Amino acid sequence: MHGLDRTQGSVLPDIEFTLPALQGNNLDEHFHRIGADASEPWLSLSKRLVDVNLPPQPDEWDIRSGWTKYHYHADGSSYSEPVDYPAEDMLVFDVETLPAYSPWAIMATACTSSGWYAWISPWLLGETENMQNLIPLGPADVPRVVVGHNVSYDRAHVLEEYGVMGTSNRFLDTLAR
Repeated sequence: MHGLDRTQGSVLPDIEFTLPALQGNNLDEHFHRIGADASEPWLSLSKRLVDVNLPPQPDEWDIRSGWTKYHYHADGSSYSEPVDYPAEDMLVFDVETLPAYSPWAIMATACTSSGWYAWISPWLLGETENMQNLIPLGPADVPRVVVGHNVSYDRAHVLEEYGVMGTSNRFLDTLAR
């Protein structure tokens, strides 16, 4: 009708496929179950975090660069030690910066069921001239739930978030509705 040559067109491959079995009694249940499965293990971690009793906050904070963990025992005794990153898979996290001076993190805290953590930038303590330090939270392939207030701001300062292969960290924001 329009003078097009049918022999010049391409033939599309067959795209027929079999739909997967319905997960539930209807489409609503189907997609809810698929979403629930995809949210694991982070959904279960988040539910466990709700029931965690946090240890008391340290009375004194050690001044050293990197992460420091503050351990507490049932008898009231405590001690601190330098660590590479918080080892737990559920944590409450906050980052502090000097926005008028630089966007880079200078301090961070994290709290878990087993203790408190503090991170201090080596730049803040005069150990380096380089302010550009990102905060390590641990191996990128370990599923982890990180809760914070305006957590997208905090997330921008986390080392593993810039990995090419991605991360298994999932963030929950107490500021979001």
